[in-house]
Amino acid sequence: MAGRPKGSKDIVPRGATVYSTEYIEKEADALLEYAKKTALPFECDFSSKRGYHIQRMSEWANSNPYFSETLKAFKSFQRAKIIKKGFRMKNSSFAIFTLKNVAGWRDSQDVKHDFSDNFMDKFKDFTTDQVKARINELLGSKTV
Repeated sequence: MAGRPKGSKDIVPRGATVYSTEYIEKEADALLEYAKKTALPFECDFSSKRGYHIQRMSEWANSNPYFSETLKAFKSFQRAKIIKKGFRMKNSSFAIFTLKNVAGWRDSQDVKHDFSDNFMDKFKDFTTDQVKARINELLGSKTV
């Protein structure tokens, strides 16, 4: 007989807890209260104080729209507090480092796209027909 054993759909893994919608939404409200009252709010701090793993919050956000929106609001609130704290401390490095590790900020590079070797200057006196003729000559056909 292939597949799951008879009755296995009712088996709950050892230690698993089923959370009600009401409980999850109360946790969402508690999360916002925590964010308002804490100088630097972090999800891992909140979840450990509440007695569950931080991953549980992601699971709730995936299954409960209210918790999902609350978690997004929490993250916005968190970013604002981190930035303000960095400015008050006159330590932008602290804010940037924390935002990179907590809020998904990343370094970006500005790439300047120019021809600093004056490559294009070699062609400034060519007409369009001359450029086409040279391309055709190099390609050995009249495709341009």
